Amino acid sequence: MTEGPQPHLADISDAALWTATAATLRTVVLPNLTDAWARTMAVQLIGLADHAARRGDDPGAARLAAVHDALAALSGNALVAAVGSSDPMVVAAGALVAAVGVEGDEADQVRSTLRPLLVAQLDDDLESTMPLLDAFRGRLPGG
Repeated sequence: MTEGPQPHLADISDAALWTATAATLRTVVLPNLTDAWARTMAVQLIGLADHAARRGDDPGAARLAAVHDALAALSGNALVAAVGSSDPMVVAAGALVAAVGVEGDEADQVRSTLRPLLVAQLDDDLESTMPLLDAFRGRLPGG
């Protein structure tokens, strides 16, 4: 029996729970699997647990707000207004598509305002999720 107060599950962070899950899969479950398919699935679960432990808070709301603010800065732009949607991501994508191959200040404004913002958001997603590729290929994350 363990001495002293034990932590309540509510006091343990999600990251700590996912880290413990990945460690258990890595050190207890995986070494005892002989079936190749089961081992691949365990490696994928380890990759997902590792990702969940380090992913942080969902950036969706902040990203949407940033796109909304960028669109507000382009409120007088005809390419933005022509999209005809209330969804900021649809408007941003539609305005960027409409600006392809178009010369002029409005197209330049759309490209210079929206493209860097959306590319940065995509880069952040890729940085966060790239480690999953090895796991989904059956390669153990971290070696």
